[in-house]
Parts: sequence; C-alpha cells; structure tokens
Amino acid sequence: MAGSIVKKSSLSAKGILYIENGAVYLENPDTGEAVSMDKLLADFEEKTVSMSVSYNEEFETAVIQENYQEE
Repeated sequence: MAGSIVKKSSLSAKGILYIENGAVYLENPDTGEAVSMDKLLADFEEKTVSMSVSYNEEFETAVIQENYQEE
C-alpha cells in the first residue's frame, strides 16, 4: 500500500547559468539577482533526483532554409 501515496517535491527555475570558480549560479533575467545552485537545491540534498537542463537557440530563417536544402 505504500506505493499508492507519493509526495513529490520539485524545483523549477529559469534564468542565465553562470559557473565561476567551481560555483554555479542562476541569474534571474528580470531582476539581475544571482542565486547559488547549492541554495536552490538544498532541500534535495542526499535524495535521489533527476535533473534536466536545456536552452533554446533562435535561428534566422535563412539558416533554417539553408540546412533544410542540404538534406
């Protein structure tokens, strides 16, 4: 019966990632405030976690058309 009840904790953060002298920071682009990842992730310490990081890169239309024609 223990598997039928699950408590889930999550963290969602969006910003600019900086790595300086081994420290990882996430900057809020709206405020410019930088928060260290160790503070953001403190509640997850010694827990089994999954992590995903992604970014989007905008391309100009000409670049997309050029790559499409090569295929």
